[in-house]
Amino acid sequence: MRHIIRFFCLSLFAPLALYAGGASSTEKEPTSSPYVVVGVSNFLFETTMQVDPQQYGFPLAAEGLDEATFEQAQLLADHVPHLHRLSGSIFQALLAMKNAFSEKDPDYSLQLFGVAGSHTSFVKNWLEATGIVWKGQKKEGKTGCCFTFVHNEASHFLVYPGVSCELDLAHLEGVLCQDNIQACFISGFLCKQNASFGRDNLLNIVVKKELQEQTIFFLPDRSFMKKNDKSFFQSAMMRVSYVAGRVEDIGVLFAENRNLFEQLNPFAQRHKTTFLLTEKGKGSYTVTPEKTYHHKPLKVPPSTKRIEPLMATAAYAGAYQAGKLKGESLDQRGKRGLQAALQTASSFKDVLY
Repeated sequence: MRHIIRFFCLSLFAPLALYAGGASSTEKEPTSSPYVVVGVSNFLFETTMQVDPQQYGFPLAAEGLDEATFEQAQLLADHVPHLHRLSGSIFQALLAMKNAFSEKDPDYSLQLFGVAGSHTSFVKNWLEATGIVWKGQKKEGKTGCCFTFVHNEASHFLVYPGVSCELDLAHLEGVLCQDNIQACFISGFLCKQNASFGRDNLLNIVVKKELQEQTIFFLPDRSFMKKNDKSFFQSAMMRVSYVAGRVEDIGVLFAENRNLFEQLNPFAQRHKTTFLLTEKGKGSYTVTPEKTYHHKPLKVPPSTKRIEPLMATAAYAGAYQAGKLKGESLDQRGKRGLQAALQTASSFKDVLY
């Protein structure tokens, strides 16, 4: 069995057949499903290793690994227990939404848009096995990869962007012009696109005015936002109806010497924004233009070994939005979201090989 798993793992890096999905123009795309949910992301694989990165000469964090360091990290993964999977907040949100729907609910076409390299066919097949349709692009080069080192209960991320930052706006416009889009998840990591077209133009495309009420913008972690242009995230928050993130992260976009919620409430009123926020050990919050709702934390089972915070928050937002589409109350959506967040918990003993 271990040989089969290893073959499966190594086969990820073999050249695969060419596939290019989605529309290439801004004409509206027909869909066989009455309702559509779209996720737009810097698409990455994730390779997780339970080792100390510094022991092997890697930095604790890096956003743009060079080719040589990427090859070294990939070689290390072949010699230590690791988990290789599709990654990203947007994928996790779509998966949580898919799991929240039942046969009694309307038919939804859940679609992921991103840019993949030599593994495009594998990506397409893997996604569709989970009930998610690949609407992304195929480009020559390596698919982006996030190496996650877990050591002493802390996670350290080294990102090799590959072709993930080469998003084609015309292709994306075609995806976003479909009829009946009920929800649109947008990753804050899109700010790392090779934006020769300009950041404002990027926001104009990915945060379409006609989809404002359906758009949920996902905030990255605070260290990422501190290193990049905060105005990109602040501008995005003003343009969408929903912002998802963690309390500890969103604070970096506001005055950190003042009460966060005292600042969120007037912002929500002014821009008609609703915040979906999680906080470790304290549950979650829905900050609407009218008031703030606190959803009490669920009891974490003793067997739970690790919950990756950003992925848990993404699952929370995905399940919360599913509850909204199902017509649930705010309290029901909050509970559904917290249950989905707990389900992202994983034990390395169970999932690493």
